[in-house]
Amino acid sequence: MTSQHLSILLPVDGSENSNRAVELLIKLYEKLAPTDVRVLHVLIPPVAAGDELFSREAAEWNSAEPGKEALRSAQALLAGAGIPYVSEVRRGYVPQEIANYAKQQNCSAIIMGTRGMGSTDQIFGSIVRQVVALTALPVTLVK
Repeated sequence: MTSQHLSILLPVDGSENSNRAVELLIKLYEKLAPTDVRVLHVLIPPVAAGDELFSREAAEWNSAEPGKEALRSAQALLAGAGIPYVSEVRRGYVPQEIANYAKQQNCSAIIMGTRGMGSTDQIFGSIVRQVVALTALPVTLVK
């Protein structure tokens, strides 16, 4: 009997809510193994709102540093639990990039926080709602 190899996508933004999603994966990891863990942060494109603000956002957009910072807490949690992972920063429209990445990497499921990634005060943030609509994969939401 062969076990199915899973690949779990963790879209993160460095918030407490995305950290809770990472913590859930850590709790489930032993039961899910063998599992590839993929951590993704998507940088949002700059919005033209005035020359100075736009210039600062454009500089951040062209720098990998803000994305690396958003990955740090998830990376620390996974490393502390001894769980191997790969991480990546992408740029673009967040829900579409999450769905595209999951498809390109043949992910089996997505685990993500329900707030913190540009969400509103609704039960599910707008990013989460759109990711669920854009993918056929199971999406586990962590509040």
